[in-house]
Amino acid sequence: ERELEALALERERSGNLVKDADARVKAIEEETATRVMARELELDRLAKDLAMREEALEAKSLALARADAQEARNEKFAGVIRERERALEALRDELASKDDALTDAVIAIERESDVVR
Repeated sequence: ERELEALALERERSGNLVKDADARVKAIEEETATRVMARELELDRLAKDLAMREEALEAKSLALARADAQEARNEKFAGVIRERERALEALRDELASKDDALTDAVIAIERESDVVR
Protein backbone atom coordinates (compact mmCIF):
# COMPACT_ATOMS: atom_id res chain seq x y z
CA GLU A 1 0.00 0.00 0.00
CA ARG A 2 2.86 2.37 0.70
CA GLU A 3 4.23 1.67 -2.69
CA LEU A 4 0.89 2.54 -4.22
CA GLU A 5 0.76 5.78 -2.25
CA ALA A 6 4.33 6.57 -3.30
CA LEU A 7 3.45 5.82 -6.92
CA ALA A 8 0.31 7.95 -6.63
CA LEU A 9 2.34 10.82 -5.20
CA GLU A 10 4.94 10.39 -7.93
CA ARG A 11 2.21 10.37 -10.58
CA GLU A 12 0.70 13.52 -9.05
CA ARG A 13 4.09 15.24 -9.00
CA SER A 14 4.74 14.16 -12.58
CA GLY A 15 1.30 15.44 -13.55
CA ASN A 16 2.04 18.75 -11.84
CA LEU A 17 5.43 18.96 -13.55
CA VAL A 18 3.75 18.35 -16.93
CA LYS A 19 1.13 20.99 -16.17
CA ASP A 20 3.88 23.43 -15.12
CA ALA A 21 5.87 22.61 -18.24
CA ASP A 22 2.77 23.06 -20.43
CA ALA A 23 2.05 26.40 -18.73
CA ARG A 24 5.66 27.52 -19.33
CA VAL A 25 5.53 26.41 -22.96
CA LYS A 26 2.25 28.29 -23.44
CA ALA A 27 3.70 31.41 -21.81
CA ILE A 28 6.81 31.18 -24.00
CA GLU A 29 4.65 30.71 -27.10
CA GLU A 30 2.53 33.73 -26.16
CA GLU A 31 5.63 35.83 -25.47
CA THR A 32 7.15 34.67 -28.76
CA ALA A 33 3.96 35.54 -30.64
CA THR A 34 3.93 38.97 -29.00
CA ARG A 35 7.57 39.52 -29.96
CA VAL A 36 6.93 38.36 -33.52
CA MET A 37 4.00 40.79 -33.84
CA ALA A 38 6.14 43.60 -32.40
CA ARG A 39 8.93 42.76 -34.87
CA GLU A 40 6.45 42.68 -37.76
CA LEU A 41 5.08 46.06 -36.72
CA GLU A 42 8.62 47.44 -36.47
CA LEU A 43 9.49 46.00 -39.90
CA ASP A 44 6.33 47.57 -41.36
CA ARG A 45 7.27 50.91 -39.81
CA LEU A 46 10.81 50.63 -41.16
CA ALA A 47 9.51 49.68 -44.62
CA LYS A 48 7.19 52.71 -44.64
CA ASP A 49 10.04 54.94 -43.44
CA LEU A 50 12.29 53.56 -46.18
CA ALA A 51 9.59 54.13 -48.80
CA MET A 52 9.14 57.73 -47.63
CA ARG A 53 12.90 58.30 -47.74
CA GLU A 54 13.08 56.82 -51.22
CA GLU A 55 10.25 59.11 -52.35
CA ALA A 56 12.01 62.11 -50.83
CA LEU A 57 15.27 61.10 -52.50
CA GLU A 58 13.48 60.70 -55.85
CA ALA A 59 11.87 64.12 -55.42
CA LYS A 60 15.27 65.66 -54.62
CA SER A 61 16.79 63.91 -57.61
CA LEU A 62 14.07 65.25 -59.91
CA ALA A 63 14.45 68.73 -58.46
CA LEU A 64 18.20 68.55 -58.99
CA ALA A 65 17.71 67.41 -62.59
CA ARG A 66 15.30 70.31 -63.18
CA ALA A 67 17.75 72.73 -61.57
CA ASP A 68 20.58 71.39 -63.75
CA ALA A 69 18.43 71.76 -66.86
CA GLN A 70 17.47 75.31 -65.85
CA GLU A 71 21.13 76.13 -65.18
CA ALA A 72 22.04 74.87 -68.67
CA ARG A 73 19.28 77.04 -70.19
CA ASN A 74 20.49 80.02 -68.15
CA GLU A 75 24.08 79.48 -69.30
CA LYS A 76 22.92 79.27 -72.91
CA PHE A 77 20.87 82.44 -72.47
CA ALA A 78 23.82 84.18 -70.79
CA GLY A 79 25.96 83.21 -73.79
CA VAL A 80 23.39 84.75 -76.14
CA ILE A 81 23.30 87.91 -74.03
CA ARG A 82 27.12 88.16 -74.02
CA GLU A 83 27.13 87.69 -77.81
CA ARG A 84 24.53 90.43 -78.26
CA GLU A 85 26.45 92.74 -75.93
CA ARG A 86 29.59 92.23 -78.04
CA ALA A 87 27.58 92.96 -81.20
CA LEU A 88 26.13 96.13 -79.63
CA GLU A 89 29.59 97.25 -78.54
CA ALA A 90 30.87 96.70 -82.09
CA LEU A 91 27.93 98.75 -83.44
CA ARG A 92 28.65 101.53 -80.91
CA ASP A 93 32.30 101.57 -81.99
CA GLU A 94 31.24 101.70 -85.65
CA LEU A 95 28.77 104.52 -84.96
CA ALA A 96 31.40 106.44 -82.98
CA SER A 97 33.84 106.03 -85.88
CA LYS A 98 31.24 107.22 -88.40
CA ASP A 99 30.34 110.13 -86.11
CA ASP A 100 34.02 111.10 -85.93
CA ALA A 101 34.27 110.84 -89.73
CA LEU A 102 31.14 112.99 -90.17
CA THR A 103 32.43 115.52 -87.67
CA ASP A 104 35.76 115.66 -89.54
CA ALA A 105 33.86 116.07 -92.84
CA VAL A 106 31.71 118.90 -91.40
CA ILE A 107 34.81 120.68 -90.09
CA ALA A 108 36.51 120.28 -93.48
CA ILE A 109 33.44 121.68 -95.24
CA GLU A 110 33.29 124.61 -92.83
CA ARG A 111 36.98 125.37 -93.46
CA GLU A 112 36.46 125.22 -97.20
CA SER A 113 33.45 127.43 -96.78
CA ASP A 114 35.56 129.92 -94.76
CA VAL A 115 38.25 129.87 -97.42
CA VAL A 116 35.73 130.48 -100.19
CA ARG A 117 34.31 133.50 -98.39
